[in-house]
Amino acid sequence: MRKGIFGCGIMAVFLMLGGCSSSESRTTTCSYDQDGIYDEQLITSVDGKVTQLEERIEMDFGQFGATEEDMADITEDDLKVMFEEEVPQLGEDMDGIAVEYELEGTKGVIVLTVDFSKADSSILADLGVIDTDTSNISLDLSIKALEEEGYTCK
Repeated sequence: MRKGIFGCGIMAVFLMLGGCSSSESRTTTCSYDQDGIYDEQLITSVDGKVTQLEERIEMDFGQFGATEEDMADITEDDLKVMFEEEVPQLGEDMDGIAVEYELEGTKGVIVLTVDFSKADSSILADLGVIDTDTSNISLDLSIKALEEEGYTCK
């Protein structure tokens, strides 16, 4: 009889601990493809709050008449300068935000990674990553806003 009660007690402790630490993590992919620009966003959330964003933007310069020969003279630094002219904040060192630039044939690619636990929400609002200055970003509202802009989310 004592073994049965002890076993139930241990099981109850594990269930309580499991209940306390069972956060639901989810990754949602939203994409948009129009006029030579492809934008894919991988949004990671925990319990419905966005924790990380990885956004990959591809600009196909071939759509604008550029050939691979034209692109041979362009470097990733040139691509970086082009994006930073449009969004000067990308050139700054920002906690929780990483930016990478790549060339793939006639495509220029920028990959923006944001860790919302480290990034300054006012900077994210200035960059246009979020609409408001808040640290509590809803996954559902983010998906709704992206879909209203023409993104497809899965």
